[in-house]
Order: sequence, then C-alpha cells, then structure tokens
Amino acid sequence: MIRKRLISLPSAATRSRSLPVAGPMSASATNGEGDHAGAASVPKAVPHRVILTLDDCVLPPERLAVTPSQAHGLGREDETDLRMLGCELIQSSGILLRLPQVAMATGQVLFQRFYYSESFVKQGMEMTSMACIALASKIEEAPRRLRDVINVFNHLKQRRTGEVTGPMILDQTYISIKNQVIKAERRLLKVLGFCVHVKHPHKFVVSLLQVLGLNSDRELVQTSWNYMNDCLRTDVFCRHTADTIAVSCIYLSTRVLGVSPVITTLKYPQTESSRIRNLSDPNAVVVLSNNVCKINLFRNSCNCLLRSRSQ
Repeated sequence: MIRKRLISLPSAATRSRSLPVAGPMSASATNGEGDHAGAASVPKAVPHRVILTLDDCVLPPERLAVTPSQAHGLGREDETDLRMLGCELIQSSGILLRLPQVAMATGQVLFQRFYYSESFVKQGMEMTSMACIALASKIEEAPRRLRDVINVFNHLKQRRTGEVTGPMILDQTYISIKNQVIKAERRLLKVLGFCVHVKHPHKFVVSLLQVLGLNSDRELVQTSWNYMNDCLRTDVFCRHTADTIAVSCIYLSTRVLGVSPVITTLKYPQTESSRIRNLSDPNAVVVLSNNVCKINLFRNSCNCLLRSRSQ
C-alpha cells in the first residue's frame, strides 16, 4: 500500500509578503483579518501541495541532468569516482559491522540521493558515508552504535594508509568526529525530507527467476545478483524503478552467459501481455504480480556496471 503525505507550503513570493511588520500592531491587525494599521490588505498566501509517495523515489530528468557537484566545477568522471568510493566505504563498513545486505543497500541509495541535492565540494564524502550507514542501520532495524561506526571507518582508513590498526582513543578528536557525524545525519534527513524509503530489487530478481524456471541455474542466479549489487555503486536507483533494474540484471546476465530461454506463458492470470518472448529480444515483456515490467537496457548504466565489475 502506497503511503501518501500531503504538505502545504507557501510559495517564496507569498512567504516574503506575509512576513510580520516590526513594531506594535493595532487592534485591526489582531482582529483575525490579518490587516496592519494604515496599510492595504495583505493577500493571503496560497499554499501549493507537495505529494510524497513511494513513486517519488525516481528523480526527474531535470534533477539528473546537472548535479550540484558539476555546478560547483567538479568533473563528471571525478564525481562518478567519488560516488563509487563512498558506496564502497558503506559496503565495506557494513560487512565489518555485520549488517544485513538490505541495510548496506539502503545506505548506498541514500548516499546517491543525497548528492543530487548537495555537492561533493561542500559536503565531505567520508562523513556523509558514515551518516548514511548509521541511518540505514536504524531504518532496517539493525542499529549500530555510533562509536562502532567511527571505529570501523577509522580501521578502513588505517588499512588504506598502511598504519597499525587499533580503536580510536576517546579524546577530543573522537568527540569532534562524533559530533560531525551526528550533524551529517541530521543534514541527510533534512535534505531528503525524511523520505528514506528504498524499494530494493532483490525480491523481484528471485521471483522472476522462479517464474522463468531459471532458479536452478546457480551461475545465472549469482551473476544476476552480482549485477544487482554492482548497481548500488552507480546512480541507477535514482534513475529507474526496482522492477526495471531487476529485469535488466537478469537480461544482462542471460546475454553474458548465453542463456536464451523461451517461456510461452506465465502462472499468473492471463492478460493481453501475459506471454513472454525470447529474452534475447530487447522488447521482451515480463508479467510479475500483474505488473508489467518492460525490459529496457540502458547502455550508460550497463557500461558503469561492467566497468565496476572489471575494477
């Protein structure tokens, strides 16, 4: 069931006009009409409605065209590398914190969404990564102490620089880092508008493979799962829905492994689009729980996946 929340917000122009005037107010200004003494009647602010639903997880094309980081002079390739590095830190720290995979996936999607509203130039990547994994652990009901999160990131940094590994000392530096992570987590919630729901494609992949009769092919299942996890290093989850990503991962796996099954019908109620053609056809259609997911292989996304797999 899709949850909806309606928020009424006045526009910027009406907000600036409806600001109270400094100084004492006359009786006419407090009589419920909102008019100040000796001034013309101020028009009432007309609020506009902002609808927040689970369908809003995909960002509009105008938000994806030019990111805030690119507006501040950061190159596209550099931004892509920073996004991949931040997601890799979230994944590695989640493994050390023994978090479930769904928590690590949620943290990486929140990280990608955040940097479509904020810039890498102004907001540090490492501090945001810590805030994302800490927030994701709470969202997926597997909370971890902030001290553990900081120690894990410090351990990863020590391993990268070749230093002797060890926990952080409880000194002023630790207190400062802890306060910065708390502020980064609050900023993350504020920027995202507390809309932290993430719809993952994992269940779609499992269900689709069962419907297609391919769940016994362990190599195909593992390859599809690997591509899906590699998607988390990119911004695919900000561009496409979970069912589209799941079908694309299966389609890409069948192309790489040379698997070409032909399914004549599905086990779901028959509809006009209840038949599926050969998966080698890019226009193949899959019906899952009465939802039609058209396979759409996006070349840029797949290039990012293949590049991530080769590194």
